[in-house]
Amino acid sequence: MAELLVWIQSANSVTVIEAAVAGSDITASLCNESGSSIDLNTLLSGNNGTGVWAETSSSGQFDSGTGVFNASGLSAGNYTFTYTVAGNVPCPNDVSNFTVTVNQSPGINLNLSANTLFLGDSVYVDFTTSGLETGATFAWGFCEVPTLASATPFYYTYGTAGTLCVCVEVDNNNGCLVNECETVVVTDASGIDELTALNILVYPNPTKENFTIDLSKVDVPVRVVINDNLNRVVRNYEMQANSILQVETNGMSPGIYQVRIEISGKTLTYPVILQ
Repeated sequence: MAELLVWIQSANSVTVIEAAVAGSDITASLCNESGSSIDLNTLLSGNNGTGVWAETSSSGQFDSGTGVFNASGLSAGNYTFTYTVAGNVPCPNDVSNFTVTVNQSPGINLNLSANTLFLGDSVYVDFTTSGLETGATFAWGFCEVPTLASATPFYYTYGTAGTLCVCVEVDNNNGCLVNECETVVVTDASGIDELTALNILVYPNPTKENFTIDLSKVDVPVRVVINDNLNRVVRNYEMQANSILQVETNGMSPGIYQVRIEISGKTLTYPVILQ
């Protein structure tokens, strides 16, 4: 409830003027990752008039016209602001104080030894970090059941084939999190062995343009399906026996594609990297 000021103008009249109320003093926090900001207007509580914002610290990233504080890239620490509601004469102005604590966000860059593997091979998960606070924790996932909590580089061996991943969430123990993820394609090596036994060639690989699937030694009809890293079908071919397929890559974005070769009810899968 607003305070009231009683002003006696004369022996016969009294004017009661509502005092300006800027509202409660407020504290808040946010992280300093890219794009992090807060509109201080959303924190106002109990004010009875429109006021004026000002920063009393020196972030250089506060818009007093909109009340938006941009914490992106700022040093961790406390930043202070005032909200002033002007009083009606002779009442004084009222000021509320806002303190925003900016916490350090963690940073991590993944550096995998490979993004394409054969089933049974290991990937070395190397990484660099920045801005870690005491007590920061790591939660690793691989798009299959096992998880790890390693804070140092490690080797990981996949138990299944397919388009999988290396993903990590870093919790900086201060309310700030970061997530990073890379795709890893794991191919069943037995399929490659069978491709070799059937004299099927897929080349060039990696490629920057069209590539060839040589089926000239296969004496039965073949179906070829090409999927992108989201498992969407981007090419589908029905091939006759002893044929050679030229795959045109127009409209295909750079990435890892799975070439599925279906022969007599059996499917062989081969990854192709389009650069």
